[in-house]
Amino acid sequence: TIIGLVNMMDALGDLSGLGPALSVALLTTLYGAVLSHLVFAPLAGKLRDREEARAHVKRLTLEGILSLVREENPILLQQRLKSFGVSLEQKEVG
Repeated sequence: TIIGLVNMMDALGDLSGLGPALSVALLTTLYGAVLSHLVFAPLAGKLRDREEARAHVKRLTLEGILSLVREENPILLQQRLKSFGVSLEQKEVG
């Protein structure tokens, strides 16, 4: 976009070069907007969600380790970890 605008400003003296320079500026702006909305914004959202999930797991792990170090009652530990929204039930395989 910037390069197209610089070319357009450079072509202000010559009106025959103004049209192509303007078209390059507008086309690069369009490409930037399309890429931003269709590629980079969804990618950023996925990365943000993944990082939030990792941070949640780290908080859970830290809470569990601290409870074990404090030698708290396992039932209290289970209730505290359930407050994070995690099911602690064992799933049977098979």
